[in-house]
Amino acid sequence: MVNALLLLLLGVDPTNSEFIKAQIDDYMNRYKGKVKNSEEVKTMLTWILDDKFKEESIKLNKKIRNTVEYMNELSRLKDEMITFYFKKLEDIIKEGGDINMSCDVHSTLGGYALQLMRLRMVIEPELNLLTNPYIVDKTTGEKTLYLTAKAFWMGDDGKKVRKFTKSLGRMSDYPGQRVGKAAKEEGVRRLQPMLWDEYRGVYP
Repeated sequence: MVNALLLLLLGVDPTNSEFIKAQIDDYMNRYKGKVKNSEEVKTMLTWILDDKFKEESIKLNKKIRNTVEYMNELSRLKDEMITFYFKKLEDIIKEGGDINMSCDVHSTLGGYALQLMRLRMVIEPELNLLTNPYIVDKTTGEKTLYLTAKAFWMGDDGKKVRKFTKSLGRMSDYPGQRVGKAAKEEGVRRLQPMLWDEYRGVYP
C-alpha cells in the first residue's frame, strides 16, 4: 500500500492521471495472462483508483484539516479491495468466512464499492447551502438571513440522501453577504467531521 503521508511529503498527487495509469499498468503486468478480460479489469481498476476529486476540494482539505487520516484510510481501503479483486477463488475458499458461492464474491465487491463511495463523500462532501430568513423584531418585521449547510450520505441502497445539517451562522458574517467560497469552506469544516464519524461508525 502506498502511504498517503509519503505521497504528500514527496509532492506526488495521487489523483494525477499518469500516476493512476502507472498503477494500473503495474497491476496488469503483475497479473498478465491470469485474467479473463483485461479491458474489464482495467475499467474496474480505474474506477477504484481514480477518485476524480476536484482540485479545489484537495486544496480545501489541506487548508482546513490535516487529512492524512482520511487519505491513509482511502489508500488502505483501495489496497484491500484490489487485493480481494485479484485473489484466486480457491484461496478465498481456503480462508473460510462467509463466501461460499460466486454471488458472495459479487456481494463482497459491492460492499467494498459502497464503502469507497462513502469515504469519497467524506473527503469531498457534497453540500447544499441554504438561506433561512429569521424574524428578529416582530414589531418591525426585520429579518436576518441565516445560512444552513446540508450534506449528503450514501444509503445502503446506493442512493444519495441528505442526512446531516449544520447551521453556519448569519449570512452577514460572510464576505459580500452571499453564498460564496468562504461559506462553502465553513460548511465543509463543520460537516466533514460528522461524515467521518458516520463512516467510522459503520466501518470501525
